[in-house]
Formats: sequence, structure tokens, C-alpha cells
Amino acid sequence: MGRLTWAQMRRTAPRLVAVGIAIMLGAAFIAAMLLSSATMRRVGFDAATASLGDPDLVVVADQESLTQADLDALAALDDVAAIEPRREMYVDVGGSGRSEGVLATPVASHPRLAGYTIEQGEVPTGAGQVALPAATADRLDVGIGDDVTLTLRVWTPDGEGVPERSDAQVVGIAADGTGFGYGTPTALVDPAQLDAWASAADEEPSFVQVSLLLTDGADVEQARAAIADALPAGDVRTRDEHAAALARDLTGDEDVLSMLVLPFGAVALFVAGLVIANTFTVLVAQRTHTLALLRCVGATRAQLRRSVLQEAAVVGAIASAVGVLLGIGLGQVTLTLLRAADLDVPLPATVTLTPWVVAVPLVVCTLVTLVAATGPARLATRVPPLAAMRPVELTQARGAGRLRLVAGWAFAAAGGLLMVGALAGGETIGYELSLAVGVAGGAISILGFILLTTWIVPAGLRALGRLATRVAGVPGALAATNARRNPRRSATTATALLIGVTLVTMMATGAAMTRAQMGETLSDRYPVDVSIGSDPDTEVGLPIEEAPLSDAQIEAVAGVDGVAHVAPLTGVVVTAVGASGDGVELAVRGIAPGDLDGAVRDSPAAELDAGTVLVPQGWLADLGVAGGDELTLEGAGGEATLRVVVADSAGAVPLVTPDVLDELQPGAAVNRLWVRIADGADVRTVTGDLSDALVAVSSDADASPVVSGNAVERVGFEQVVDTLLAVVVGLLAVAVVIALVGVANTLALSVIERRRENALLRALGLTRRQLRGTLAVEGFLLAFVGALVGVALGLGYGWIGGVLLLRFGGTADLVVPWAHIGAVLAIAAVAGVVASVLPGRSAARVSPVAALAAD
Repeated sequence: MGRLTWAQMRRTAPRLVAVGIAIMLGAAFIAAMLLSSATMRRVGFDAATASLGDPDLVVVADQESLTQADLDALAALDDVAAIEPRREMYVDVGGSGRSEGVLATPVASHPRLAGYTIEQGEVPTGAGQVALPAATADRLDVGIGDDVTLTLRVWTPDGEGVPERSDAQVVGIAADGTGFGYGTPTALVDPAQLDAWASAADEEPSFVQVSLLLTDGADVEQARAAIADALPAGDVRTRDEHAAALARDLTGDEDVLSMLVLPFGAVALFVAGLVIANTFTVLVAQRTHTLALLRCVGATRAQLRRSVLQEAAVVGAIASAVGVLLGIGLGQVTLTLLRAADLDVPLPATVTLTPWVVAVPLVVCTLVTLVAATGPARLATRVPPLAAMRPVELTQARGAGRLRLVAGWAFAAAGGLLMVGALAGGETIGYELSLAVGVAGGAISILGFILLTTWIVPAGLRALGRLATRVAGVPGALAATNARRNPRRSATTATALLIGVTLVTMMATGAAMTRAQMGETLSDRYPVDVSIGSDPDTEVGLPIEEAPLSDAQIEAVAGVDGVAHVAPLTGVVVTAVGASGDGVELAVRGIAPGDLDGAVRDSPAAELDAGTVLVPQGWLADLGVAGGDELTLEGAGGEATLRVVVADSAGAVPLVTPDVLDELQPGAAVNRLWVRIADGADVRTVTGDLSDALVAVSSDADASPVVSGNAVERVGFEQVVDTLLAVVVGLLAVAVVIALVGVANTLALSVIERRRENALLRALGLTRRQLRGTLAVEGFLLAFVGALVGVALGLGYGWIGGVLLLRFGGTADLVVPWAHIGAVLAIAAVAGVVASVLPGRSAARVSPVAALAAD
């Protein structure tokens, strides 16, 4: 039987290619997924160690709880050779008439503890030297040997920012992205310079992280225990442990990523299994007479079963191996393209190969092939020997059995009840439990709908078949009849496509709902597109003074293309006294109603006048007031009693008119700008141009402003959502492609089964073109019905999932992603027609006389 199996495989090689494609795509999908997870783990580790240096141990504390006394205790331990605390201060670097804010960090006490890379020159060795990041040096047009001014602004009780200036010479150029800045430009200075700045700012040094170098021959675990005894509040980690923790934070935890991506691999394999089962059924149908003759000459049922399974094992192993190679190749090509894009990420030159990358897809896909071929193998054993003497219809028109229908409705109803319970009892049982119940309900209900496809798909085929009959005439009527002839197989074919379309639509719907709510939430919480000031923390109303903005900076912002309106704000720190009589210190801004209306979305400008103060909802409890109450504001120059108007859309700090603010503190300078970006303008371009314009006009006498705000955050979140959606849709597209291979296989099987029938139709006058048209309409009906049902289910699951995920953050209204739905339906329709091309050509080539004369 072994040689016979090989002979049959060579004879039906073209048909086995269809099976191989499905298996290969599934194996490539899993291999690429495992490669991406391993590569992300490596990228995260490299990024973490780049800023960490090469310490033996790292002490991490919460909220800068380590003091100088703790450092002294660490340095006094016998096994500790060197320590390097994480220290940084925000300063302005002025040069060539320009200024930019950077994080200043000290030169490491030991080369192994250096978290930076010097590209040119050397590290600073004295208080009058600095090493600048390459991008900062380019923007300020300075190089090695040039003089710059380092300015630390020290805020005094009267609200004035006293500059603490230090002249320094550029002695080195550091690589961008090094140090502890995590994206913020990082300059290197001598540790004595940081000590002087801390003394001028009257700051008590505190630290959140300390890197340690142990003495030669020291036992790491013994040293770890000694450090833990000396600092009970600190978490002591090895270098690898700390780097792994940082890598998880950087990559969003690669294990979670794998857990999120693996289900899509399971979907692709499930769809591939359906396609493989259908394709092996095609093979059995082709070999009806051969199998019957083998039974006549003594072949047993077990031998025939083993023959089919051997064939499946060989095809599965070969196709899986090719798929693994394809997945590795695609991963390497993708990595090469990403490296060519010059991203600010330490990407490796080659993919990270592990035994799992090769073994998992090879074993899993081969097993899936064997399991999928089990049904056709049983079918092969049922071929009676007499079939060698007469034509036999292997497959009969079978619909949905009663048990299958009952089970399907039971699963669908049970899953639906769980999802309804999760929606109704979310506030009672909590977010996590309601989400878990909803996911369980979705999984159970989708299983029920899969069982019900033997009833749903024929119903859809009947409905669309009437339309096809009217549009396509006789070929349409024949196609509709043929598509419904074997409900079980038609349902299986449509189900493969239905699953992929359901998941694509579900993800697109959830992403659309997320973007819509995200935009509403950010607009309500941060109604200002772009906010420009020397310290972004004041946007939460904290009593922090800001440096004034110069006229040149204001004019530069107004001159940027894409800026629709610029609103200047004055700001001071006041004491707010409500009905309780207790005073609360907070920042208050002054803005003209016209500017408020021009800069703020959903502006409450109509409520702002000389007798009111706009107070965000979050400040009412702290101030002890409600809407309509009186609130007294006491400033350095006077006080004002105003009526409270609750207006969250006014921003995160209380607002008054400029006249009122002038009463509180006369002569207050403009220290913040609110910018409205023009509708249709590219937000990333505009915000980048704003930063460039500010650096170009900011001298060493000015504080370097920070560009932040709603538009920046909204675009960043939208980019994350769009990227995740693109990745997920790309992954699910693999399942859709495999499903379309199944449509082609189903049509090919119908050609084999209806060989004599097609010949009779040809003899009665049906042309070859009409026969090909019949198969094209049949392919269209199968693909389009599966896509339609998938879209309907995807919208439902997407809405329910969106509500469960988003309702605790606000409203979660259904947002239909019409563009994605239209694309999915169009692709399914076209692909269904394309899948009929080869079967149609095969059917049209058969001579009517030869087919009718065949036994």
C-alpha cells in the first residue's frame, strides 16, 4: 500500500497543492508570530540594557524613596565596588542664539555603569563641560569646543523664576536615545554640576534607582541579601532581572502579546482544517473507482484508511516545513525593512530563531492535517467494491440534523444569556468579571452559530439565489440549486470564511468604537488641541509657577501653518476660599471669552464674564463648592468673589477673565498658549512645526516651552489603535485566504460529482461560457453568504465587546466601520468568483460525449 499511496500522490499532485497551500499558510503564520514575540523580547532587552549599562545588581525603590544616607549605606558594604544613582534635572541649553530643554544626567562613576554612548569627543570631567545629544547639537548649531549656557530656573516664593546659569564647553556628542531620558534629549554633565544645581534649587536629593558594581569574586546572592538587609524598602534585582522587567514594560509584556496573537493562529489552523477536510473529500471522490477496485482485489478498510492518513501525514509535514521557512523569511524581510526605516529602536540584524519557532508549527500543522483527514479516511473505507462497476454518488444531500440544530440553538442561547448578563450586571460584578463572562459567552455562542451554519447558510443561499436567478438567468438558477444541493458541505465552506470575516469585523468595530470614545473622552478632559508652556504639570491645576513666554515665541506659534487660533493666557497661583472657609492653593488662568471660544472645543465662553469663575468638576470637592456658589480668590495683589460655573470643557484649571486676574495680581505675564489646530491639518506636522519654531526663537534668556495637549495625545492613541487594528486584520487575512482556498476546493468537488450532469447540460445546449458562469455564480454565492453572516456576527460581537471594554470610561455607542465592511464584502465577492476560474476551466474542457459515455 505504501507504493500505491506514493503513486496516487504523484497522480493527484495538483490537488494536493491546494491542501499544501492551506497548511503552509497556517505554519507560516505561527512561525512568524513566534518570531515576532522572540524578536520583541530581544528588542526590549537590548533597549533596557542600553540605558542600564552593565551593573551586577540594581536597587529599585518606589517614588524616589532612596536618600543620600541610603547611598552611603550601600557604598559602605564590603561587596560593593561602585554605585551609580539615577539622577536627572531639567535644564535649558543655550547656544548660537537658540535654546532647548534637556535632561542633565551625571557622568557615570565607572565605565561599566555608563548608560550612554559617546559618538564624538569625550565625557565631561569638570563643572564647566557638557556632552550634548546629537540632535540637540544640530538644532543649536554647536559642536565640540563651542561654548553654551546651561540654565536651571529656580522658582522663588514670589513666583519669579530666578535663572541659575552656568557657562560650559561642549566636549562630547552623545548618541540620541541613550541615558535615562526615554526619548527626552539627555545631556551629560559632571556630578559636581548636578550637586551645585540641587543646592541652588534647595532640593533634598532622592533617588528611585541605583546601579551597583560588585567587587571581583563577590557572591551575587550574598551581596543581594546584604543589600536587602540594608535597604528593606528597595527591590534588589540582577541586571538580567531588571532588564527583563523593563523589557516587559517596553513591549507591553511579550507573554501577553503571544496570548493575544495565538488565538488568531488557532483560528487560521481551524479554518485550514476545514479546507483540508474538504480537499481530502475531493481526493476520495476522484478515486472512487480506484478505491473500489482495491477493495475488489483484497484491500481491507484499515489499509485504505492508513493510505489516506499516510498521504495526509506526508503532505502535512512537507507543507509545514515549507511554511516554517516562509514564515522565517517573511520575518527577516520585515525586520530588514524596519531597520532600513531608521526607527529609534535597537532592532537586531537577524530574527531570533528558537527551537519553538521550528518545532511548534511543524508539529501542530502536521497534527491538524491528520485530524482533518480523519473524516475523508473514514469515507474512503465506505466505498463498496461494486462501485467499481457502476457510478456512485459518494456524497448525498445532507442538511442539518435535528441533534445538530438543537445543540446549535442551545449553545447560541446560552452564550447570548451570558453576554446579556455581563452587560446587565457589569456594575454589580465588576469590570474584570463582567469582561470574562462576556468573553466566555461569546466563545460559547460562536460555537453555536458554527453548528447552525448548516441551517443559516442554506437559508442565505436560497435568498441570494432568487436574486442570482433574476440577474444571471439560467446559469444563476443552476448555481443557486447546486450551491444548496449539499447543505453540509456548503455550510462547511462558508463557515471557514465566516470565522475570519467575523473576527475582522469585530476588531474593526471595536477599534472604531474605541477611537470614537477616545476622542470624546480626550475632548472632554483636554479640550485644548495644543498647550504650550514651560511646565506641562500646571495643566492639572497644581500650584506650580511658570516662566513667561516672550513676544517672539508667541509670534512664532501664530505663524505656523495649520494653526487656526492662538489664545494667550496669564496665570498666577492664588488661594481659593469656599463656603467652608478653608483655603486651597491652586493655579488660575486669565483668558478673554473670545480667545476661549476660538481655542477650546465645546467652549463655555458664554458663561465667562467678570463675575464668574469656570471651575472643572474635579476641583469642586477640594474647594467645597458647587455650581452657583460663591468662591473667593485671594492673590498677591487683591481678591475677588465670583460665582462658580461648572465647566469641564474649559480645561483642567479654573478660568477667569483677564480683568479679574489683573485684580488678583497686576501685571501678570503671558505664560501659556492654547492653540487650536485647523480642521483637516495634519496634527503631527503642525505640532512638529510648533516645536521647531519655538526652538528657533528661544534664546538662553527664555525658558524652553513644552508642546503638549489633546491633539498630540489623541493622534498618539489613534496611531496605536490603527496599528493594532492593521496587525490584527493582517493576521486574520491569513485565515480569510485559507478559507478562499476552501471555496475553490468545494467548487472542484462539485465539478467531479456533477461530471455527468454537466455533460448532459452541455448536450442540451448549455455553452462552455454558461457553464463557467454557473460555477462563478456558485462561488460568489458561497463566499458572499459566508461574508454576510460574518459581518452580521462581527458587528454584534464588536458592539458587545466594545460596551464591555469601554462603558466604564463613558458611553459606548455602536460605530459601524462601513469602509472595512464594504472592503470585506467586495473582496469576498471577487475572491469567490476568482476561486471558480480553475474548476470552471476543468469542467468546460470535458467533452459531453466522453462524460456521458463514462461509467
